[in-house]
Amino acid sequence: MALKRNEVLAQLSRDHHLALLMAQVLKSNGPKYAGTERDAQSRKVYVQDFYRDKLKEHFREEEQILFPMAEKLSAEIKLLQTELMKEHRIMEELLLTLESSSNLESTLNELGFLLDDHVRKEERKLFEWIQQHADENWFSNLKSKLRRSEERRVGKECRSRWSPY
Repeated sequence: MALKRNEVLAQLSRDHHLALLMAQVLKSNGPKYAGTERDAQSRKVYVQDFYRDKLKEHFREEEQILFPMAEKLSAEIKLLQTELMKEHRIMEELLLTLESSSNLESTLNELGFLLDDHVRKEERKLFEWIQQHADENWFSNLKSKLRRSEERRVGKECRSRWSPY
């Protein structure tokens, strides 16, 4: 049974919620959300905006703050973190190929499935593991570091037209 998400991790989970919505928009058979269009060109613009406005910073927070802190809890998490960072790079590479993709629909669909699987892995494996191993001091330290990170991006508005936040 999953643990109730610690409030500090819940901040990152809210980003994950947006990423899961984006994953659905990207998938070929995904639903049409309010304010989104289903054509490949529109979906390409949505994901490029989302990456620039949200996902790029989220990856940075995970790689530079969350992952190193989790590794201090136990080195056993390193393999999962390496896998997650590799997935970050694969998604970024796919994002870079969108402009020149000969099959944009297929690339968007692949990116949607990768993003969906990636977020679920972080939520179900990484976050669950952290909650089982971290104490309140660890979470307090993470909260402080994430707050400083958030302060750096205050004032940046997400231009993604579909974002519920």
